[in-house]
Amino acid sequence: MIDEALFYERFLADVRRCAPGRRAVVLSVGRRLRGALGARPGERERRWALVVRAIRDLLRAGADRESPPARRLRDFVRENADLTVARDVAITDLVPRLRPAAVLAARRGRYVLFTTRADR
Repeated sequence: MIDEALFYERFLADVRRCAPGRRAVVLSVGRRLRGALGARPGERERRWALVVRAIRDLLRAGADRESPPARRLRDFVRENADLTVARDVAITDLVPRLRPAAVLAARRGRYVLFTTRADR
């Protein structure tokens, strides 16, 4: 068995132990977990954030806080807490939309002046 499959089985076993009698919660977490494991690289972070939120909600709903499965799930949420926080915008995320406005002719050459577009 590959590592991801082992992780999946152990993780869902912990969820089952922390959510006895709540089959819908277990199925929802399982569906989100499969989606995160099979997600494309561009979607992976968002999908894992959904798994972390589901586990956090499960633990808040009254799972036994001292059981080993609950501790492992709490550790998982703590280790991946940054996935549920909005990412800071970096200067490289900004893409100005420019359009040529004028050409300035000077002794040393020509320069194109641009303006930014307010509309998209």
